[in-house]
Amino acid sequence: MALAQKQIFDILVLKNKNKVALEDGEVGKVKSNRAIAFEVIGNEKAESSVRNIWKGFEEEGNYREVDLEWTEPVTTEDVDVAIFNGTQTEEYTLDEIPESLLQELIKGDDKAYANLARRLLTAQKTNTQLRRVHRGTVGSTQTQTVEDVVASLTERLNSGVFNPVQLNKTESQTKRTVEILFSDLQIGKCSEYYNTEVAKKALVYYGQEVLKTIRGVKPEHIVFASLGDVVEDHLKHGVQSAISTDTGLAEQMADAIEHVWHSVLTQIFELGIPVTFIGIVGNHGSSEHKGMDMYQAGRYGYDYTIYKTWKTMCDIANYKHVTFKLPVGCFETQDIYGQKYLYEHGYSNQVNEKQMEDHKKKRQENLKQYIHGYRQGDKHHSVQYDNSNLMCNGAFFGIEQQGAEYSGILGFNSIPVQAVVIHEPVSGVGQSTISGVVQIQIAKGY
Repeated sequence: MALAQKQIFDILVLKNKNKVALEDGEVGKVKSNRAIAFEVIGNEKAESSVRNIWKGFEEEGNYREVDLEWTEPVTTEDVDVAIFNGTQTEEYTLDEIPESLLQELIKGDDKAYANLARRLLTAQKTNTQLRRVHRGTVGSTQTQTVEDVVASLTERLNSGVFNPVQLNKTESQTKRTVEILFSDLQIGKCSEYYNTEVAKKALVYYGQEVLKTIRGVKPEHIVFASLGDVVEDHLKHGVQSAISTDTGLAEQMADAIEHVWHSVLTQIFELGIPVTFIGIVGNHGSSEHKGMDMYQAGRYGYDYTIYKTWKTMCDIANYKHVTFKLPVGCFETQDIYGQKYLYEHGYSNQVNEKQMEDHKKKRQENLKQYIHGYRQGDKHHSVQYDNSNLMCNGAFFGIEQQGAEYSGILGFNSIPVQAVVIHEPVSGVGQSTISGVVQIQIAKGY
């Protein structure tokens, strides 16, 4: 993505304003990289361009001695410049002019020379950045690796500053909790309308829709419940899985870590709202590559590796407002306004109302506590009973019209959806905390 010099300059101005605002303690005035990318470039996904431009200029100190006031610079690095250095006239190309010489001219008494030198210095430095852009080191469309992700987060850690930017503390927040259900991404899976590239695009759409809901609700707390099957696993069903996946398990895990983090999790975490992340493992992350782990599934399953990596990335990013609940076993609970909800992948049970109620009773025996509601995934379609107290979340795929894949052969054809549940405090009997459910239709992001 090649940027105009004026765009690069505008980015620097806005980032400098962020720095001043932080020094003055005015966190509410700080704009995120995504917001700056949208304002200057018109594309919030170009946030890496903003981050890398500012990082490059901070490292080189390019603008510290230059007033942040735009003057049209020389735009080509092939311009010949003749400068009298006191004894003779030297000819330079733009990038060959010594910075020390330009700095002397800027500080000199001749205002015309000072202005020209200032513009040449600006052009020289921005041209350096532009060449980086053309080389693809800024705003590259290439897929980022996990190492890139960690490096960018390390930069945030080193700065020692966490900036809540989208919904800051000065805005009024309602007495509500947003419960986000995330399940059955199964990245790497191939079907009639689904593969890894489709999954990546779907995650971008999903993240935007989740963010839209949160902004509308302005909750005081967020529960992000990942219910398992983040990856497909090319070994899950032997040869059948090997030929119906487009990546191996290791790459699936890397893709999930990177793209869920960038497209979904950071969008939520950067709001600064307290988040409880619940990480449940699924059967497609089984260490045995078949069935469900029967001993400490929450540690032996590959979903755990993904969740633990996200937790580590949160530590690096200094997201102190995010709490992770990663159970050793196959289920976890969460209290929402005094009502306890159960979270499980759902591999071992079916999803009619009686079966879900019976399964909930099993866990009540485990805990010796009453459970108000139950959430599960696994079945790849959306089911809700009792004012959504009993919920089976959908999947990121499900469209099967040809009978060309296992689900389609069995006659399944479901709408790819993921649920977001809105809770409010209640009092008295016969009431649920649930005041609304948003079903995000994932296929709109294909």
